[in-house]
Amino acid sequence: MLVTKKHLLTGAMNTMDLPVTQEQMDLYNSPKRPNVQDIFPDLDIDQREFLISGMLPGDYDNMQFLVENENFVKGGLHD
Repeated sequence: MLVTKKHLLTGAMNTMDLPVTQEQMDLYNSPKRPNVQDIFPDLDIDQREFLISGMLPGDYDNMQFLVENENFVKGGLHD
């Protein structure tokens, strides 16, 4: 299933093809949902992080995107 999420830091819309069902996504989007690892036990850590934050694999490994994203640096607590 193609899932689109807003990147927590940059605001960019990112899409990832995830092996999830509509039922799992409905549960994830419910107000009193279980932990993401309980809903999606077959997803790897990068896929679960994408669902939580919209961050793509490698974003944590390459924090250079923070330096390159002028809006985040100027609008955050980094001034």
